[in-house]
Amino acid sequence: MATEHINGNGTEEPMDTSAAVTHSDHFNALLEAGLPQKVAEKLDEIYLAGLVEHSELDERALEALKEFNEEGALQVLVQFKESDLSHVQNKSAFLCGVMKTYSIQSLFFSSQCNNHEIRSGKHIGVCISVANNRLFVGSIPKSKTKEQIVEEFSKVTEGLTDVILYHQPDDKRKNRGFCFLEYEDHKTAAQARRRLMSGKVKVWGNVVTVEWADPIEDPDPEVMAKVKVLFVRNLANSVTEEILEKAFGQFGKLERVKKLKDYAFIHYDERDGAVKALAEMNGKDLEGEHIDIVFAKPPDQKRKERKAQRQAAKTQM
Repeated sequence: MATEHINGNGTEEPMDTSAAVTHSDHFNALLEAGLPQKVAEKLDEIYLAGLVEHSELDERALEALKEFNEEGALQVLVQFKESDLSHVQNKSAFLCGVMKTYSIQSLFFSSQCNNHEIRSGKHIGVCISVANNRLFVGSIPKSKTKEQIVEEFSKVTEGLTDVILYHQPDDKRKNRGFCFLEYEDHKTAAQARRRLMSGKVKVWGNVVTVEWADPIEDPDPEVMAKVKVLFVRNLANSVTEEILEKAFGQFGKLERVKKLKDYAFIHYDERDGAVKALAEMNGKDLEGEHIDIVFAKPPDQKRKERKAQRQAAKTQM
């Protein structure tokens, strides 16, 4: 609809408002639910495109989406929008699956990567080279082996060079339901991503969730030089905190030891003890498994600040 406005010459002329931003009837409901402005706008775009109805996303999905920072939530919605939703009956559960995959990827990046792995491309942890030729893939059957995954994804994509897989800590015969696919270069990885995200390609009868496996920022070298905590991975299920205290306590006084599934954090009172333990224990056999050790990365300060801001916003609401 055209309205009147005053032009530079002081006369009235029609003004075209067809380019004005249009929202669905549910846009305000998204804002009232606590979603940030940009996140609400992106989800509303999906509504307007007819890909999903507001009634198809339950409160659980919206609450989970609010837990992400703005950048993460937007990335989740972009992947959701690019997926083929025509055959998805429970769109709310599908969106939660996308968010879970994104969260798992972020968790592994923050806990298992180190500088050397990013630079060299070592397959310890979940790091990637800056060439950005790796994809994170979720919804993988847990019974599949690395060889089976290589064979299956080689049928649907071209240029696959390697698969990085992690096993469940309590059952080495099963994987954790996701993997990382490495391709020849960024171009072939991008082609594979588009194909797998289309929703038209099924892997073992499933529509998989796919996203870039992006590298994380290197911590400040001066900060890393002061770290007194070791990150130990590939621990056998039988390894207890008591066993870790005995094995690592011989190198220096321990502040505390925390084991989580098949990895642990060893906190020393002094860095010298951590340095000695890293040199002596890395690659050693502990309860039947060869362990990998690196210096633990300090928490991401920016990430902590974003989390605090989200919490403050919730409190105000």
